[in-house]
Amino acid sequence: MITLLQLMASLGFPYQFSLVFLQLFFYALTCYFLLKLSEELYERKIDPANIIIPFTLSFSVIFAWLGAMHTYNDFPQYCFLLIAFTFLIRKQTLLSAIFFSLAIVCRETSVLLLPIYAMASIRNGSMTGITSTLFWLTPIGLAAAMIFLYVDFDLLIANTEFTKSQRFTAAKVNFADFTKTRETIGTLVLTTGFAGFLVWTFAKSIVATSPLHRLLVQGFWYLLVVNTLLVSFSATAREARLFYLPTIIAIPLLAPFWPNVFNSITTQFSRKNAFSLLGAIVIAIIMALAYKSSLNGTGHVYRLYALFYFFIFALSALSRNMMIQSQNLGKVRPTEDISN
Repeated sequence: MITLLQLMASLGFPYQFSLVFLQLFFYALTCYFLLKLSEELYERKIDPANIIIPFTLSFSVIFAWLGAMHTYNDFPQYCFLLIAFTFLIRKQTLLSAIFFSLAIVCRETSVLLLPIYAMASIRNGSMTGITSTLFWLTPIGLAAAMIFLYVDFDLLIANTEFTKSQRFTAAKVNFADFTKTRETIGTLVLTTGFAGFLVWTFAKSIVATSPLHRLLVQGFWYLLVVNTLLVSFSATAREARLFYLPTIIAIPLLAPFWPNVFNSITTQFSRKNAFSLLGAIVIAIIMALAYKSSLNGTGHVYRLYALFYFFIFALSALSRNMMIQSQNLGKVRPTEDISN
């Protein structure tokens, strides 16, 4: 991101304009490729609102606009990961590997998706197990070479020393006391909790679509465990964006099911279901009070967001059976069985 900002500065663009332009550009591209990936997965048109609204209202995206965006490389990472997977579905494996390399350059946590990409290339029949394993190591080498050639050698040494001495001591901060622990857990739930609940709720319908969908559901749970552990032990957990990686997989998978969620929530209001509404309000207030961000100047904003988030989350949880039984369920058009 700093490199792109310097490039635009050399072309005469002011810093403030360049910063906002680049973030909005990659944000828009991420929305676009989330939509395109979802349409590739389900082989039909998807209402853009089913992608743009969940993504835009994600805690990680809210964090992006309130935090230090000049170091926020996550939008380019998401964008390149989505492009890579879209090409992989189309069996354009070389292009997929190139964009996967760019995603690794943006953020090294992209490497965590390597098993998912490797298994997907096996299941779509484009590679055997050994070939896929060897091939998907190539983007890592390419990304490492790009970083090594670009980054100053002294900075690489300094970063290596930091990793060895301090990087994996973050858990002492994230779980230092009760206040830090509840912030860490609260941040994780705000970032991935609702997506995880919806993947679990609609899992039967998602995995029935094709083996690729089953792989992505498994990939979501795998990323949720591995990425959460990695962030908890190697970074400050209050940086909500770091927990978000699994959700970027969930959004295109869940796109056809958002009408179920919306209908179940509006039904609760139309029926004036006092038990569900009151229960959701109580849960939301308790959870919002329990969560407290340690980021200066934004704590009240995040707590207000948490109140709204946990209300929708709780109301959806209380309406789970209604969502499963709603008429939209089962209307997902099956894709070709790519395991053949």
